[in-house]
Amino acid sequence: MIIHDIGWENDDNGTELVTQTFPSSGYPNYLYVSKNNVVNKVKTPFKDSFSDSSFTSITADAGLSITSDTTTGMITSVDLTPKAGGSAFADVDTLGSWFYATDFKGAVGSDNWLKGWTYLDEKGILKDQVEDVYVLEGTITKDTFLPASGNYYLKEQTFVDSGVTLTIEAGATFKARFDATAAFSGSNPAPALVIKQGAKIMAEGTKDKPITFRSEIEPGSANYGNGRGMWGGIVVNGYAPISTTGGTNNVEGLTGIAYGGNDPDDNSGVMRYVRVWNGGAVVGSDNELNGITLAGVGRGTTVEYCEVALNLDDGFEMFGGTVDLKYCVVYAQGDDAFDTDEGYQGRGQFLVSVLANDSDRAHEMDNRTNGDTDSQPRSHPKFMNVTVISDSAGHTNDNIKVREGTGGDFRNYVMYGGGGDGWENDDNGTETVTQTLPTSGYPNYLYISKNNIVYKVKTPFKDASVEAFTSENGDPGYMIESNTSTGFITKVDLTPTPLGPAYSKLDNPFEGASASDSAFFDEVYFKGAVGSDNWLKGWTYLDEMGIIVEQEESLVALGGDITENTTLVNDTEYYLNEQTFVKDGVTLTIEKGTTIYARYGAYGASNPAPALVIERGAKIVAAGTKDEPITFKSELKSDDANYGNGRGLWGGLVVNGRAPISNAGGSANVEGLTGVAYGGSDPNDDSGTLRYVRVWNGGAVIGVDNELNGITLAGVGRGTTVEYCEVALNLDDGFEMFGGTVDLKYCSVIGVGDDAFDTDGGYQGRGQFLFVQRAADSDRAHEMDNRTNGNTDSQPRSHPRFANVTIIGDKANTNDLIKLREGSGGDFRNYILVGGGNDGIENDDNGSELVTQDLAAAEAFGYPNYLYISPNIVMYDVVDPFKDFDQSGETFTETYIDKDPGITYTMGSDGQVAKVNPRPILGGAAYQDVDNVIVDNFFTQVQYKGAFDKNNWLDGWSWLSETERLETEVLSVEEDLVAGIPSSFEIKNNYPNPFNPSTKISFGLPTQSEVKVTIFNVLGEQIMEYNLGNIQPGFRSVTWHGKNMNGAPVPSGMYFYRVNAGTEFKIGKMTLLK
Repeated sequence: MIIHDIGWENDDNGTELVTQTFPSSGYPNYLYVSKNNVVNKVKTPFKDSFSDSSFTSITADAGLSITSDTTTGMITSVDLTPKAGGSAFADVDTLGSWFYATDFKGAVGSDNWLKGWTYLDEKGILKDQVEDVYVLEGTITKDTFLPASGNYYLKEQTFVDSGVTLTIEAGATFKARFDATAAFSGSNPAPALVIKQGAKIMAEGTKDKPITFRSEIEPGSANYGNGRGMWGGIVVNGYAPISTTGGTNNVEGLTGIAYGGNDPDDNSGVMRYVRVWNGGAVVGSDNELNGITLAGVGRGTTVEYCEVALNLDDGFEMFGGTVDLKYCVVYAQGDDAFDTDEGYQGRGQFLVSVLANDSDRAHEMDNRTNGDTDSQPRSHPKFMNVTVISDSAGHTNDNIKVREGTGGDFRNYVMYGGGGDGWENDDNGTETVTQTLPTSGYPNYLYISKNNIVYKVKTPFKDASVEAFTSENGDPGYMIESNTSTGFITKVDLTPTPLGPAYSKLDNPFEGASASDSAFFDEVYFKGAVGSDNWLKGWTYLDEMGIIVEQEESLVALGGDITENTTLVNDTEYYLNEQTFVKDGVTLTIEKGTTIYARYGAYGASNPAPALVIERGAKIVAAGTKDEPITFKSELKSDDANYGNGRGLWGGLVVNGRAPISNAGGSANVEGLTGVAYGGSDPNDDSGTLRYVRVWNGGAVIGVDNELNGITLAGVGRGTTVEYCEVALNLDDGFEMFGGTVDLKYCSVIGVGDDAFDTDGGYQGRGQFLFVQRAADSDRAHEMDNRTNGNTDSQPRSHPRFANVTIIGDKANTNDLIKLREGSGGDFRNYILVGGGNDGIENDDNGSELVTQDLAAAEAFGYPNYLYISPNIVMYDVVDPFKDFDQSGETFTETYIDKDPGITYTMGSDGQVAKVNPRPILGGAAYQDVDNVIVDNFFTQVQYKGAFDKNNWLDGWSWLSETERLETEVLSVEEDLVAGIPSSFEIKNNYPNPFNPSTKISFGLPTQSEVKVTIFNVLGEQIMEYNLGNIQPGFRSVTWHGKNMNGAPVPSGMYFYRVNAGTEFKIGKMTLLK
């Protein structure tokens, strides 16, 4: 509150309590005004009931400012962002659970939410003052919040006292004093930020708004030199164990600043997206500070996405403690990148060291305390996925030195370059030094995996303890360039070559891990700190200075046998050149966003189409996302002369498992794939994960008389995950399940040549939220068989249990929508079938299974020997809903619901759907008489039939969405705000009118009625029609979005709407203005 006559006035009271002490009870009979509110430049802060001298406020300046026009009395400029370190950021009240927790008082912090949309901003009234310099020095003795808008100057050593929290907002920058007149020394220590034991730093930056500590001297100025040693650094001290006698020690050069204790879970706060540049100057006698010092810091502290660049001494140094590091990087330090000693037992993953020619080492790891190389706790860093980069021609020091009795566990390293030693180990204690991972004995061993990569290093291992050690020496695909004058690396590519050695022979970070270790380490598919997604981009010095580069990767061809764990990454183009087999025991991981292009050719028995085949015992882990799906498609583009209708341009994806099938002997071979067996005895077999996987353009010949399905699941078990998967434009079936128990969820099939979901061979899996869009020449949505070796009662009997399935046909297509035959059982609920020029559901060639619409009778007859079709399924605009069921006797009643669910679609001249909205009208037939689904750990009970409610899970990743055939709006029948029931049928004027882009059409029903809304243009041509189904009495409305049946926007003009309710109708008119 600023510049006014009266601040707070209160009069004409009732019995309420008026107080500045927050009541613990009595709501709502009190009036509480916090004494922490800021009232500044106000003549009378409190008046009337508030005038009691006990009512107080903070009067210190919050840093706001205004200017006014004395003629109009209007404020013409205002700065609402409080100044850093001012009263708005001190003594902030704690708020209730509904409110957002803030670090400031007033409506605006450093991020002014009024910008960009308000009158104040549009008229130039909002202003930002140039902030005064906020000087950091001395001791911070109370909780302090430093907003990003502050202009911070680290003048000298600044200490955060025990019990105090220093909070730094994302995006804040701190510039440290440089002394051009006198060198930093013990008597003139460099500025540093020191977090004492028991204090906390909460520095939570983001990738877009990192927190930066750097010198005030800009690059290029006379005093900048090589950018190192221009101020001190950050020191965090904690209460975690160290090996020093007595359990405590003092940081050199910081008198009386202790660290160490007995709490391994000690929490000193959070450092995330924090950058420390230009540090390492003297803070005390013979002591240059590390960029980030973590002294006795516990694992309750978070250190991730932190960078030290151009430090004169070490990058990170851990003096004992248990603190963990993740996603941390050091560039061109003068001494060591990651230095550990004094009993450090923390963990690290995804760490990068880019050494300069005059850098000492990437790691220097010690244990010896008071001359004892076996001092306890023994230093035992567990570091995994580390990249070490140095120039073989210029850097002649060791890359890594582990010594003085240190233990450790080092896996998935990539060391690239080095003119000296790679790994050096000397001055040992009694610890075991080994390349065989011990199963016990922690922390008294030093383990260096033989799977680590050491490439272009003069001497990979040095000293007697490790001279016989081995490593992988393949080229990881990195690239560096160096400046021979400065000795700094100026260009580096840290992303390894796809299918190269960084993606093979991976160490499992969870092998031998404790529960705590397993919770910290991430599962990986690459060695080194960086895979295909370079987490250093967007926030580091390396990126800001253009040092990070990426070489253009060549096309990678896939073919033959994959015999070791392999990862396909999303920044590389893959070419499926031939049949590719993932062998037993091998995992193929495909990164989200990866596209695999398949070779096109004239296929035949001697030239089988390329296909990806996962053999029994192998796994595919293809976990895409909605925004980054994994795609298999032809190399041909849709405008290529050979593209045709897009079908049959390559093979498909085949997954084979060890789940039960009905074939004699319990196993069979996929046709056209010699010696590729499927089937077994494990219904829970796990062949991996397919999530957000798209398979387009497949179905070509892979063997004699065998066109491949888009996705073949042969004897695949329910331990496999298949969800959000799509097959589009396949010449043969979409999904075919040859026996097995695999479940499907959120899967779609678009415009295939044969059947969408085909089951046989004793398949007993489940499916929910399945969608089929047939083309004019598609065969069936389902073709489900059981007969094996001529026996319609073969066991296990095929018994798919599918619920919430939407099938959209083409009235010109005279094939059945669903065919259930040859003894197949099953359980089918909450189906919607729309559009069929022949049979809806056909059933023939039965075995002894019961075919029924009576669920109780089915369950009594016994799983899997029944075929149950719910009487509540919706079949609309289908010529012959049921066929051949009369052969099954009187238990099948041929009951269904013949109501329009409100799904709209139009077919194109290419025989594919031109526009489709698969979501039914909200409140319509799809929401009435909904079946309960089977109660188990797979099915989800929903209150609608079909695969969709208002949420269209195809949007954003389906072929329909990508080719702009998917309608995104949904029609809903809503209750109007008018209460009661009208005495007669009526319509109300649509609102708004005129309208753009949508308008609401309202009507009232005296009785329950079948309702249809039709839109016409002025020529009487039908534009849109909605069959809303059976609507309850009352006032209702629907919204028209100004589009025709094809989903295309209609032009401006006058339109008419007709509402039919039973035998009555009424007409209104409306105007669309664009």
